[in-house]
Amino acid sequence: GGSSVYWTTYADVVAAPVVGGPATTFASQQYPTAVAADGTNVYWTSQVGGGLVLQQSAHGGNVVTLGSNQYYPNSIVVDATDVYWTTGQGGAGTVMKIAIGGGTAVTLAASQPYPSGMALNSTRLFWVDFGDGTIRSVPK
Repeated sequence: GGSSVYWTTYADVVAAPVVGGPATTFASQQYPTAVAADGTNVYWTSQVGGGLVLQQSAHGGNVVTLGSNQYYPNSIVVDATDVYWTTGQGGAGTVMKIAIGGGTAVTLAASQPYPSGMALNSTRLFWVDFGDGTIRSVPK
């Protein structure tokens, strides 16, 4: 769902209507590495401030910090209740989860070589580990 498509540039999160039209800067100077949207909110990982996971209404407004001090956050996906992201590299990677809107972050997998490239279904979260070339999964 949703009326916009989102992507990242070097410094910004950008949006454009799915029916066509001009692109606009949704969030500037974020240095994002990944973006996800659920029709209500937009979520992104950022290299600002030591690594952040952020949420903002698709209509704009206040930015909510879901995670801070995240070592190189590099992928993000969302389902109906939770936001998932990966961090790190070189054996220090993690796969994380937090409720939409915030709460306590949960580590789903630790000591990952280089987790990235995430997908999910109704019961499991999947990611590609670029460190060893495997596809891994855990229950959501």
